[in-house]
Amino acid sequence: MGAPLSEDGQAFDPSKGYGGQGQAGERVSVGDGSDPGGVPPDEKKQGQEIERTWLDSAVELAGYLNLEFGEGTPEGDRYGVPGGWLGWIPGSKVTQGIYVAVSAVMAVITVVELAVGIGEAKLAAKAGIAAIRTLGVKGAVKFFWDDALKKAASLGGMLLRRNKDEAAEGAEAAARLLPDELAVDTAGALRRAGTKGDDITPHHIPSAKHMSENHGVRWNDGIAINMEQPTPGSGGRHRRTFTYGTQADRDLGSRDALARGIWDARQRYIEDGLYGPEVRRALQEVIRQNKAKYPNIFQK
Repeated sequence: MGAPLSEDGQAFDPSKGYGGQGQAGERVSVGDGSDPGGVPPDEKKQGQEIERTWLDSAVELAGYLNLEFGEGTPEGDRYGVPGGWLGWIPGSKVTQGIYVAVSAVMAVITVVELAVGIGEAKLAAKAGIAAIRTLGVKGAVKFFWDDALKKAASLGGMLLRRNKDEAAEGAEAAARLLPDELAVDTAGALRRAGTKGDDITPHHIPSAKHMSENHGVRWNDGIAINMEQPTPGSGGRHRRTFTYGTQADRDLGSRDALARGIWDARQRYIEDGLYGPEVRRALQEVIRQNKAKYPNIFQK
């Protein structure tokens, strides 16, 4: 028995399947994943004509709305969607319907957004035309230019006031810091520069325990920042740090320990309403001195 023939009289090739254009309706390549008319070989019977349905046309139109204009591939799914958006999800009429519905909603949203933008442009154009009719071209240009200058001046004034307020807050915060608080150096140098009863103490960042146990750095040689610690007494910003009396950063990587210590010290000053340019610069100096004194530990 000879090989079956397709409608055009050619021998059927199982590797290609049926395809081409039939007489009774539009035919699509077998397994075409982009064009929903693709038909798997096991659903195609010799001599049958597969006509496109309204869903096929709707999916194709939805593909155009999503800028998918490809012809598909032979490996595609009969009920796939343009562009293979389903990924590993099996194609079906339900998934095609969802694809069409979502595409329609997105198209409506796009049209509405365009309409709003066009409406605003029309209002601006009408305002410009009215100004030209009333004031003339030069007058209208001057009117809009002056309006722009007023808005710019208003914005500039607002920014200037905000900068002044921030500067005033920073100055007030700095005034409430203790003398020599925020000084940055090795812990030994800070201790030698201090005096009894000054209520400040060196705070190591990273902690002295981290630097000693991980890198053999002595207490005096670790980089530190002076922080408030009433003595005698209790409380104070230094006692509230996360490494005070703990081993919290001992097992962290050194760069992580540095970053965590900086963040923690910053939080203590924020809590007391003292965080400002002075504190920011001091913490940046802690980072700089650590990298300068111990480049093999802190440089990338």
